[in-house]
Amino acid sequence: MFDANELMKQLKISQNDPKAAQTINNLKSFMGTEQGKNLASNISKDTAVQIEKAAKAMQKGDKTAASAALSQILSTNEGKNLAMQLKKIIGK
Repeated sequence: MFDANELMKQLKISQNDPKAAQTINNLKSFMGTEQGKNLASNISKDTAVQIEKAAKAMQKGDKTAASAALSQILSTNEGKNLAMQLKKIIGK
């Protein structure tokens, strides 16, 4: 199952950046809801692996690898749906 909390740890988003901190707070709040838990439990293993690849690449500063992993995610219907859900959650 996809673990959003683990993803946030991997990304190590700076809490000193108010915008990043608000995004993390919004995501944490959402993931604690029934809808968030349902969304996470329905993410396929392949998509979860690609999300983890993107997070690890960003953590290392490898924007090319992160972009490639995100492109793979967004090339699927599941990935497109997930991106739309995340945009709603973070308010963009």
